[in-house]
Amino acid sequence: MNIEIKSLTPDDYKSLMDFYSRYGDRSFYWYEKKLKKEIMAKTIIGKICLTNGKIIGAYLGRIQTLLTNPSLKGVQSIDTLIAPPYRGGKILLNLARKFYEFLKMNSYNCIYGLPNNKIEKFRYKFLNWKLINPTYSYTIYIPIFFLRIFYYFINLFIKKKKLYNFEKKKIDLLKKNLRVPDYVLENKSNGAYWIASHNAYFTFIGLFRTEKNLNILQKFILILIASSKAKGFFLKTYSTDRTETAKIFEPFSIKKKALNFSGLFFSDKDKNLLKKRNFEFIEFDTFGLL
Repeated sequence: MNIEIKSLTPDDYKSLMDFYSRYGDRSFYWYEKKLKKEIMAKTIIGKICLTNGKIIGAYLGRIQTLLTNPSLKGVQSIDTLIAPPYRGGKILLNLARKFYEFLKMNSYNCIYGLPNNKIEKFRYKFLNWKLINPTYSYTIYIPIFFLRIFYYFINLFIKKKKLYNFEKKKIDLLKKNLRVPDYVLENKSNGAYWIASHNAYFTFIGLFRTEKNLNILQKFILILIASSKAKGFFLKTYSTDRTETAKIFEPFSIKKKALNFSGLFFSDKDKNLLKKRNFEFIEFDTFGLL
């Protein structure tokens, strides 16, 4: 069997979409929405495995710095997929090794991500990934329409008053290190900034920013403000537990363990820089796609 491993290029897009649509667990539209624009822009990179010119495996990553340490040159591991006849570890292991060699040669500091339960043990055991910090879901089970009732009452007093301190220059600075998908919504109100997406049931908050140490009342008012622009039934986010977003959600939420924010660091110095780093929903590769 003739096996070739090569770097992903924009020319591989159509055959890659055919591969994902055939063997992945999502629709063609979902993969196209997630991957096409960034593959063409070369911000999604990776390795693909072919036999007789046909893709049988792929390992993809997104060039993306971490908000908690923008100085690190990082790649988020976003997708691995092997065709069923070739599963068992060998193809994936070879793809990963080739990809990691490429990243080290190009001065990347780390690769990180949120491995699901099926692949987490493989990455820890065979690819030397380490746990950085667990993530959690935070769901506010007070219905949005009730929150809006509170908002309309309190808005009689706050109106457009500046309650928080996240100004435009801070938004511009944040967005230098932040990938904001064009299918999600940016919101600014009363000096606060947040990014949101939604489905039929939830409005998902990607991040909150206020540039202020908030007390519980200020957090609740911000939740009410966000509800005024929300859709669905409930507000929800995913995050490690020490981010600004998590701290705003936590007093009013049910918190549940989610996937582990994990990674591989290419030097001991990088390991120390990333120890107990945080991760917010806006940084998840699936934000806005749920």
